[in-house]
Amino acid sequence: MNKKGFTLVEVLAVVAILAILIIIVVPSVTSINKSARKKMLANKLETVKQALTLWSQDHKKCFVYGSDDCLGTCNINAKTCTVTFYEAADEGILKFDVNEEDEKTVINPVDNSSLNNNTITITYNETTNSFSVTTNVDAS
Repeated sequence: MNKKGFTLVEVLAVVAILAILIIIVVPSVTSINKSARKKMLANKLETVKQALTLWSQDHKKCFVYGSDDCLGTCNINAKTCTVTFYEAADEGILKFDVNEEDEKTVINPVDNSSLNNNTITITYNETTNSFSVTTNVDAS
């Protein structure tokens, strides 16, 4: 007699092999995805630093004399300006990310949280005539 089909043992073997592959592949894909999101955040922060360095060079008077067109809160004695991500994006220096709930949000790609209230500190060094930009966001 000619039987067509698979035996129960063969089906169970295939299911077991597939389960083992899934156990191996899913954590790898998750790890790769998390690593890529961290790199996206690091790139975003680097872009923020570059954009605000360029803005600072154009608005040096904010750090030296103070001015009405300064961004955020500036302290001419300390030669610093503190800006939120929201203020920088609202001014057009950064771009807001697309968010279904609130279109005016700068999104952290690692956990999809809002970066709007996180701060960026720009410091002017008169000796070297240069700017340094730091954020309170951890990209690691």
